[in-house]
Amino acid sequence: MTATPRPAGARCIASVLALAACAPATAADDPDRVPPLDGRDAIEAWLASGRYLGWDCAAEPHDPVAPSPHGRVRACSNGIAVDQIDAAVVIEIVDGVGAITGFGAHRRTRTEDTGDAWYWYMRVPLHSATLHDVDGLAADGWGFEAGDPVATYCAACHQAAPSYVFGVP
Repeated sequence: MTATPRPAGARCIASVLALAACAPATAADDPDRVPPLDGRDAIEAWLASGRYLGWDCAAEPHDPVAPSPHGRVRACSNGIAVDQIDAAVVIEIVDGVGAITGFGAHRRTRTEDTGDAWYWYMRVPLHSATLHDVDGLAADGWGFEAGDPVATYCAACHQAAPSYVFGVP
């Protein structure tokens, strides 16, 4: 008795499914590689978990790069090239003794070279020169609409700044 061969389409589908099962997770699926895009509660929990500390981080905080209003910061980059989707940077905003007093994060979500291709999050100390609400929230979103603080401040300032502002110097 001879075995009946499976149709070529079935063999192909089985091969594709087997390869998909072994494929590594994308950056978008891996909280060790990218911050979440689900708003303040999700990103604050992610920041508190310290997952970004496994990224490439500057050894020490540095003074602000003009025209930044953020004060002294230490930057960590996930190592994905800045022009690629899921490139991300976290900044720790620190006080004069090095204590973390706020956070910033941005993650590229589209390939366009516009500020709204990035998700922006920023929580600053209440005395910060960065515009913020009563809880220190300065940014949480993409800034698709004119007049949105993310579009007005985050994207505009970062686009005007030196490219290394987006990564670890």
